[in-house]
Amino acid sequence: MAKLGFIADLISKPTMTGYMNGLALTILVGQLPKLFGFKVDADGFIGELTGFVQGLARGDAVPAAAAAGIVLIMVVLAIAAATVFSLADHGVSPVGVLPKGFSAPAGRGRRWPNDPAPKASSPGSPAPR
Repeated sequence: MAKLGFIADLISKPTMTGYMNGLALTILVGQLPKLFGFKVDADGFIGELTGFVQGLARGDAVPAAAAAGIVLIMVVLAIAAATVFSLADHGVSPVGVLPKGFSAPAGRGRRWPNDPAPKASSPGSPAPR
């Protein structure tokens, strides 16, 4: 390999941030027609964006794909609004901490190496094997 990653360190942080945001927008606009279930034959950012808007105006979007796309856009906008407006500081409770990883598989009478000892059975429940 050429190991040319050090060149990215020579570019200023604002330039790199602008480049990455532009790249993200270009990819997003290129994927929107596929998300809504139709194709756009255009080159460049502006051509793809206008083709997408015209396709929506013509009704080219598949209804189920459009519904899924609209839900996805709403979720992204809700996340952005919660972050930008610091909604957690204004009394809107976020989801909270989500569990990480997978839960241990459970089976009847099976224990996994790091599981704690089984609890005593309560009256009316089957005894552990």
